[in-house]
Amino acid sequence: MPETRRRFDPEFRAGAVRIVIETGKPVAVVARDLGIHAGTLDNWVKAARQQAGERLSRKFVYQLIVTASASLTSCMHTVGLTSWSSRGRTSTCLSAQVPTDAPWK
Repeated sequence: MPETRRRFDPEFRAGAVRIVIETGKPVAVVARDLGIHAGTLDNWVKAARQQAGERLSRKFVYQLIVTASASLTSCMHTVGLTSWSSRGRTSTCLSAQVPTDAPWK
């Protein structure tokens, strides 16, 4: 007799993922507590993290570039440089402000 696949509603999936992310408990422990296969829960967690990453990645990369640019500019001005050269190409320093809400500050 063939096995039937269990179906989980979106609320259950979201709750299970939230438990893993918010508590930091291992996927295997949460899966065992909920009575589901660890691989299933791991897939849900990976998908949720990927979706969250896609929403945040553009903003994060932009803030990282702005911060790196500001740091490089500051260092160059400290040592008296106004431009840098890379393989014969010269670029002028970029002026940028470091975001005050940067999470890595």
